[in-house]
Amino acid sequence: MLTLSVNCPKCKKTLNVPTASAGATGSCPQCKHRVTVPPLEPVATQRQVATHSNQRPCKTISSGSATALPWLTAGLALIAVVLSIASLSSSFRSRPASLEGLDSSDVVTQLDAMKQIVDSHNQQLAGYKTIVKSNDSRIESFTNRLNALELQLGEIASNTSPQPAGDVEKLRADFESFRRFITYLRQTGAIASTRKTAVLDLATRNYVCVDVEQGTLLVSCQDAEPYLDGVRLRLHIGNPMAVDFSEYAVKLRWGNRFKGAYDDTASYVKWHDSLEEKSFSQTGTLKFAAWNVCTIVLPDTNPEDLGFLEAEVDVNTVSLSRNYPDEKQ
Repeated sequence: MLTLSVNCPKCKKTLNVPTASAGATGSCPQCKHRVTVPPLEPVATQRQVATHSNQRPCKTISSGSATALPWLTAGLALIAVVLSIASLSSSFRSRPASLEGLDSSDVVTQLDAMKQIVDSHNQQLAGYKTIVKSNDSRIESFTNRLNALELQLGEIASNTSPQPAGDVEKLRADFESFRRFITYLRQTGAIASTRKTAVLDLATRNYVCVDVEQGTLLVSCQDAEPYLDGVRLRLHIGNPMAVDFSEYAVKLRWGNRFKGAYDDTASYVKWHDSLEEKSFSQTGTLKFAAWNVCTIVLPDTNPEDLGFLEAEVDVNTVSLSRNYPDEKQ
């Protein structure tokens, strides 16, 4: 959205207003001084909706329809993420869970195949980051529109002639709606830009990628059953790298599933603060090119209240073989 920068002659505040307001007069939201926007010949702009490579291109829409554009883009990105994870999960389940009994050439072949899957996922992640970057530009557009609404509200407040109450309330409702939507876009953008933590699917047992300093691990929750006063989890941690990891820790965050709207900031923060969080140190070894079983007990947890599970893995020690398997001592 094209904007004009106008300085208030009284308080010197810089106001960003849309080009459609050129020639209009309004009140400064800070000092209420009357500000006249310099006239400017309007320039028509259009914006092309970003689409996923597997979706039919959308029609070109004008900037006046930008209200629906971020919702459409966020929806396409979410569908693409779900399809990508489902495809990778199916591909990985078709591979052997362990490489015991294979010779060195078979191990290298299986390891290369696993790396190709991770590389493919990284390429798709780069595409999703491009969509998030596009959403950032739309956030800036919404911010400019908020500034224009502030200018209009100031004009209405300082105007001596009576204004219909319905128009004022509508402007205030639009203003608050834009603010909530910007908060929602920032939250979803922050989730999409990192893989250090990942939400585990307790229903489908699909794996998710979790980044560590040395590379990427694959984590899935295979089982969750009542145990004493808590819940016992059986996690599978896949190590597609060519090294072993020992003395690792699994940090979990768990609780009820969030049932509100993600643009309701107050409800989301309250739910997030109610989650339990604990780090579980493990003495086992994450063998390379294999799925490794990790058992963890969540204390004081009702199985019926376990609807959300987020995992993070921290590795401390890397182990490498001293000799190749076919090398003589």
